[in-house]
Amino acid sequence: MQQDFYATMFLSNLVAISKVIADESIREMNREKDLKYNYQVNESMLIGHLKNRLVKCLLEKNDSKREQLLNEIIEDAIHSRVPIRPGRSFKRKNIDKKKRSIKRPLKSNL
Repeated sequence: MQQDFYATMFLSNLVAISKVIADESIREMNREKDLKYNYQVNESMLIGHLKNRLVKCLLEKNDSKREQLLNEIIEDAIHSRVPIRPGRSFKRKNIDKKKRSIKRPLKSNL
């Protein structure tokens, strides 16, 4: 259980660091352009890119190849960007708890 927690924390920290780097690169690329919206990395796509390549990157013994793999992840994240639309919020639909279907029962610790 504790190992899962630390693995999740490691992955979320790696996603956050990668997002900051990629967002900064996107801002630099778009600085000269007259765009309607600012752009940021699609975080779910970034997680997918990391998930697919993280083990290979961590097991790589050559530092330059490891750095190259990380740079490829960042480049893929830069290409999967989404616009930041200000004032965009939608109310969530309230679903009656009785109408929700539970695919598997919750386990009780009792």
